[in-house]
Amino acid sequence: MNLTKKGKNKWELKAQLQSGEVKFRANNNWENNWRGNDFPNGSLVINDPNIKVDSGQYNIVFDLDEMTYQFLKLE
Repeated sequence: MNLTKKGKNKWELKAQLQSGEVKFRANNNWENNWRGNDFPNGSLVINDPNIKVDSGQYNIVFDLDEMTYQFLKLE
């Protein structure tokens, strides 16, 4: 993911997803990970169930300052 604003904890990524489940992690390590219960957007929580996603191309926004995530479907 790419940091979108210097000094902020907002990250973005464009990705093609298959139907299934996802979660966010830091530094290629599962020690720090965040999940949520809602799709396509919701509140981040630690050690909650994985986020169930639908297939498609998305702009994914992960915001640690607001503790939220969004999956914005691209056409």
